[in-house]
Amino acid sequence: MKNTRNWKAVFLCFFIPFILSVTLSSAADGNKTLEQISKEIDICERYYEDGDYVSALNTCKKIFNKHEGTGLYTIRIQGYLAKYYQAVGDETKFGEAVNKYLEYKEKHKKGDKESYGLGLIHVANLYAEATNANEAERRLEEGLKLVKNNLSADFVQEKILTIKMKIAFQRGNYPQFDELIEELTKLREQFAQQSEARFYDDAQSKIKTYELSPQQITRFKTAYAETLTLKADVNRRRGDFNTAQKDLEIAENWIKENLSIRGLAFIRNQHIKSLLALDKGEPREDIRQMMEKNIYLAERMIGTVHKTYFEIHEALIDYYTDAKYVQKQASQNEEELKKASALKAAADGIQGTLRDS
Repeated sequence: MKNTRNWKAVFLCFFIPFILSVTLSSAADGNKTLEQISKEIDICERYYEDGDYVSALNTCKKIFNKHEGTGLYTIRIQGYLAKYYQAVGDETKFGEAVNKYLEYKEKHKKGDKESYGLGLIHVANLYAEATNANEAERRLEEGLKLVKNNLSADFVQEKILTIKMKIAFQRGNYPQFDELIEELTKLREQFAQQSEARFYDDAQSKIKTYELSPQQITRFKTAYAETLTLKADVNRRRGDFNTAQKDLEIAENWIKENLSIRGLAFIRNQHIKSLLALDKGEPREDIRQMMEKNIYLAERMIGTVHKTYFEIHEALIDYYTDAKYVQKQASQNEEELKKASALKAAADGIQGTLRDS
């Protein structure tokens, strides 16, 4: 009996501490892996924000290959791969990456409906970004059926509101957009003031908090500024120019105080400002100068392959085309006026001759 007790004592003294040390070590290694992946993905995100989508994709591929054997941690990387395939316009690879992302979720998180549901919401956001409103809506509805415990988390609500807002915007459902944008603006304003953020860690199946880097803080501020500018754009589209003007001024002032007049948020704000000026019929020379100044800034700061640059470039081409049409019409009207004046003068001359005779 004493020997048995002695062996139990040995077991308790040595084996259990050993198990605890291995568990803690494994958790520490997991945190290091997650931290390393987060830093590496941040590099991809910088490329993405600069409009260098190809570099973002290629860098993300390397990160995925590097960590492929780490199981749960590759889920997050696969989600970013899908995002970058969508950005470069490779719809086939985008679809494949989305399916692989969800397969990873299902494989490594068997029975974890919460994690899979959050994955579906992430996929819905990707489809919303790709302007596929129907698929975004379908994936969102599927995800919401599964997410229960973390549905009220601020970062989950922000993504859900963003998806719904994009769907309403793409469908031109402005009354619904108005409701959603108000909630989203309040939430993003909170995020823009924070130095920490939360996310769902698939490896540990729980929400974790992390300290934001300066670049990440800028992203949250940019997202808030873009929400303010988007409100102005919708009011412009519905013809409420006065409200759109006020919204743009609020957004522009906030950007100048909290971000930079050389960044993406300011460039987008000025783009909508020039479109509003066109709609209001302001002097065309002033509009031309505004648009050319903004595209020059966009070319230097975000590059010529950025989505926003393409939007500005397309608007400028439309302006030049319209300007040529207006100029041509004015020239034709002037010619017709000259012809009419000449005909009238000739007619007056003939009538004068007849009277004299």
